[in-house]
Amino acid sequence: MFEIFLSLHSILRWIMLLLLLLTLFRAYNGYAKKGVFSSSDRKAALFTMISFDIQLVLGLFLYFIFSPTVKLAFSDFGSAMRETNLRYWAVEHLAMMLLAWAMIHIGWVMIKKEKTDSAKHKKMLIFYLIAFLLLLVAIPWPISSHARPWLRLAF
Repeated sequence: MFEIFLSLHSILRWIMLLLLLLTLFRAYNGYAKKGVFSSSDRKAALFTMISFDIQLVLGLFLYFIFSPTVKLAFSDFGSAMRETNLRYWAVEHLAMMLLAWAMIHIGWVMIKKEKTDSAKHKKMLIFYLIAFLLLLVAIPWPISSHARPWLRLAF
């Protein structure tokens, strides 16, 4: 079960990143060109948020139920905080991803509250860009010290 959830989490990472890039492109383009905030812009932001929500649920299942690394970290939390890899998985990855998730949700609320199209594009650009930067830092890329494969497939 762990491998299935991990594979789904890995695959959804790419979907999230693609949706987020599309949303950022639409936000920047709309803001720069003073364009109308269209239903396509709203849908891009919404689908990005939904992908973050699904990813969060998968991640929380991994974190609280399946991950042997997190279980090891919680068996001696004090020692785990002194070990870089365990601290990353027990605290840092989760904290940064929750912040990214929060930025998407705050951005969504701010978009809905704005009255002008330009302000909607600007809010979408700001909050979704912050989420994107947090993701780039928090994802355990194969070139990072917490390296994971580009894609995990257990099926």
